[in-house]
Amino acid sequence: MTQVGNLDYVILCSFVCAGFTISPAGPEIWVVFILINTFVVVFGTGSFIFLLPLTVILCFSGLVVNTFQIQKRLWQEDMAIKEREETP
Repeated sequence: MTQVGNLDYVILCSFVCAGFTISPAGPEIWVVFILINTFVVVFGTGSFIFLLPLTVILCFSGLVVNTFQIQKRLWQEDMAIKEREETP
């Protein structure tokens, strides 16, 4: 879900490398790139015009989903800290 150097890693001091989600730089995306390269080698570059934009869209979608997941975790942690500070 997160990579080293992300904001939630710095703030929450927790490292999760892809917890049941697809991360934009995770091994799932590498498998997609390997499959596309294999497809291009076997069937030629004619379909590459279709596969490259599709891959970019998939990577961007993963990035958006990952961003929302991180934002949700950070907000929940912030609310928990705020609640702890307000209770005597």
